[in-house]
Amino acid sequence: MLVENPSADYSDNGASVYPIQFASRFKRWCVALIDNLMCYGFMFMGIMIFNLLGTIDIGHIIGLVLYVILQLYVMKTYGQTLGKRWLNIRVLDYMTNRPLSFGRYVIREFLDFGLNTSGLVIINAIVAFVNQERRSFTDIIMSTIVVKN
Repeated sequence: MLVENPSADYSDNGASVYPIQFASRFKRWCVALIDNLMCYGFMFMGIMIFNLLGTIDIGHIIGLVLYVILQLYVMKTYGQTLGKRWLNIRVLDYMTNRPLSFGRYVIREFLDFGLNTSGLVIINAIVAFVNQERRSFTDIIMSTIVVKN
């Protein structure tokens, strides 16, 4: 049997065995773009389907609700949004480098989505580009970090 370092202690003491690699700014931007485009796509499909029935507003709401249900399912199952899963990045707690609880992850994603859709996305982008750890405004508020999976 080959062992790299037989005297090394690999017990779980709260620290990560592997070094953290920050997710690139480009991948983070792509994830935000993917998640937002999917949301708008769901809303557009709802509008188009319910436009045939003459109730556009209901289609908008149903599309948004379906998108939220899909993202919640993926977050609960995989601990990531679809965009993060596809681009192989993950959100961890800043202090412990462990995955977030489901509730905290949902709050983080809704805060991030709210900033993106309200036009304050530029604040997230500026903070992520200035910060050496590539942490966005949302990451700082929620005490998280985005890393390669």
